[in-house]
Amino acid sequence: MEIRRVQMTGGSSYVLTLPKEWIHSLNIRKNDPLGVITQGNGDLLITGNITDTVVHRGKVFEVTGNEDPSFFFRSLVGAYIAGYNGFEIQSRQRLPPAIRKTIRDFSDQVIGLEPVEEEECRILLRDLFNPLEMPFDNSVKRMYVIARGMHTDAVVSLGQKDPDLARDVIVRDREVDRLYWLIARQASIILNHPRYGERMNTTGTRVSHYFQTARIIERIADHAVVIADSLIGTDPDEVNDEIVSAVKKASEEAMQAFDQSITTFFSGDMKKANRIIESVVHQTDTFHQINSGILHCPTRTALQVRKITDSIRRVEEYSSDIAELVINFEIMQGDDIAA
Repeated sequence: MEIRRVQMTGGSSYVLTLPKEWIHSLNIRKNDPLGVITQGNGDLLITGNITDTVVHRGKVFEVTGNEDPSFFFRSLVGAYIAGYNGFEIQSRQRLPPAIRKTIRDFSDQVIGLEPVEEEECRILLRDLFNPLEMPFDNSVKRMYVIARGMHTDAVVSLGQKDPDLARDVIVRDREVDRLYWLIARQASIILNHPRYGERMNTTGTRVSHYFQTARIIERIADHAVVIADSLIGTDPDEVNDEIVSAVKKASEEAMQAFDQSITTFFSGDMKKANRIIESVVHQTDTFHQINSGILHCPTRTALQVRKITDSIRRVEEYSSDIAELVINFEIMQGDDIAA
């Protein structure tokens, strides 16, 4: 870290010289305006970007023809989350059909990126959506609603013996992923460019709080997929009504904890968050009942039902994790706590 001393001019103005290398790198000239932003911890941020325009960041992918489509897809997602808003995929030869399909799947599954140019050896994607225009609250609420509906319908499909409903749950996971990737993208952009946090009326600490919570909700949706997939692989006639009823009860308890954790996330109620954590620790009787009941089921069915109950239990634990994040975040805000 370079140390510079504050100077005084005119008897009332404080002046701090700026590094010459930084000035030259941004091509700043005399009388050019700079932005000065006071951070939450008292630090000052000096930036040459005084507009609300998101800085263009391009990423070039060179395709040789030997790429693993799955790895290539994950690389595109990684660049999207990192905040790149221009993607150029190019090859010295014709782009392979598998890579073209991967690019189409990617652009369909993320929010904002669209192909704007397409040639035999080159595809250009541009972000046509300003990620700073989507409030974090809206995305988290939407993720919660979808994940909750997925979990509820997955369990309902067991009682109704409806594999089509279970398959629909699996399809809906895609929308949760889209929103999670958007939040991760927003977090990356703001943490790398704090100037944009001011535009969204948020701070780096709050952004991290949203990102961690969104990650947990995404995991809860993943467990809804596990439940649905297990139901598809289960013969419903081999699961008696008593087990179905116990699974529903466990699911209702998990959803109650999930609902309350999201409520405390938005309210910041630490005492309620603590009650959620305590309640989840003691909710074990229903799971013991189910695990005892499946001992009389065929082995394959018993294993599938056990996967279902394990996922329901994980949803409760994830809800407790959200409650812990609420307490941690509110403590960081520096408010006094009544014992």
